[in-house]
Amino acid sequence: MNYRLLVIACISMVSGVSGALQASSLGQTIVTLDVDSRVNALEFDRDGKSLIAACGQFVGLLQEPRPGHVVLWDLRSRKARLDFDAHADGVSCVHFLNNGETFVTGSYDGEVKWWNSMTGANLGVLNPKIGAILSLAVSSNGKQIVLGGWSGNQENMHSFAVCDLPSRKVIGTVPAHQDAVSSVLFLRDDRYDSGILTLFNRFSRLIKVSEG
Repeated sequence: MNYRLLVIACISMVSGVSGALQASSLGQTIVTLDVDSRVNALEFDRDGKSLIAACGQFVGLLQEPRPGHVVLWDLRSRKARLDFDAHADGVSCVHFLNNGETFVTGSYDGEVKWWNSMTGANLGVLNPKIGAILSLAVSSNGKQIVLGGWSGNQENMHSFAVCDLPSRKVIGTVPAHQDAVSSVLFLRDDRYDSGILTLFNRFSRLIKVSEG
């Protein structure tokens, strides 16, 4: 069986004015997709037919709001199917759900939102109250989502939140690190239906593991 190596390179200017996505195979550029702001995260749907980008800069409380947006491309036509403002601040992370029928976004504005992948209609919103959302991951059974946050106050512990996806409610929040929880990941373990949750903080280089 032959496999095609596909690498997505995210290139964005420091100013956040413009950027581009390049798809490459064995060093040869296949296609370039232009975006008009900084790209923070990318996600393919399960079939590899759609690509979504989380875009926008972190504005915070000291500047005028600058909406973050998402762009969803149909890779067969190489055209954007959706391109809209999704949050009051930059969109930091994104993940497809339900075989690509919906997707979830996290933002520096502290909110998590659910969207219809075909129409872009908003399906719900949640504020886990952990500050700016920097990262998210979905469990293998699709029942839980974990969110990494940044409180904006270096004197406080920065937390992660675990949420129930069907009900879109927060199960609990845990103070985790002395700096931002910049990435989160579920690791599959067949002994546990819910898997094992591992959090890594790239700044303090601490690893914390909790089961459940």
